[in-house]
Amino acid sequence: MDAQDHSARKEVLPPSPAPGVASALRIRRFDPDRRNRIVDAVLAVIADNGVAGTSFRKIATQADVPLGSMTYHFSGMQELLETGFERFVSQSLARLEDRLKPARDHRDARGIILAIVHEDATADPPRYLALSREFQALVIRDPALRNIANKWVEGSAGILKRYFDPITAEILEILMDGLTLRRGVARMEGEPLAADAVARVIAGFWPLGAGKDTVS
Repeated sequence: MDAQDHSARKEVLPPSPAPGVASALRIRRFDPDRRNRIVDAVLAVIADNGVAGTSFRKIATQADVPLGSMTYHFSGMQELLETGFERFVSQSLARLEDRLKPARDHRDARGIILAIVHEDATADPPRYLALSREFQALVIRDPALRNIANKWVEGSAGILKRYFDPITAEILEILMDGLTLRRGVARMEGEPLAADAVARVIAGFWPLGAGKDTVS
């Protein structure tokens, strides 16, 4: 190849990307956290738009991933919703357990329960309230997801049983969910305080380890 041919060949080749662009391209190709970001994005999109308003495109935009890469990680919207639901349940249980760790007995636990209800009912934006209602409605329409819902209910009650007897724990699990909804969407002047409802439930049963100031 003479000098003229070599020069022409050099003109045809595309220019190399700038160092910063090349680095960005390498980062986008090597993205081990992509699936995790997509699942987080599912929850964010559902909280803002509801399940009915959730789409692959909105999730991809929220997660900052190429739309085409979504099907590499998930077979379809059903798997996305199921995985998102599982993450929400895991996060909810971890949060409840973490918040109750400082509680020494049922009296401490009562105060923490009331704080959680208040936070979830008055949060702005109401992320927990929105997600819990969206997923509950999803389970009603799709019974195949009930196993995840059962983990949520049983897991919550199991954590509460460390501080209350089994019956009280199960009632409190239901009461927390109902009070959060009531206070979040139907706050009315003169509505009985959540503290009254929780106190009456707890007062009706012996706490776990009655007569002791601490729980094992």
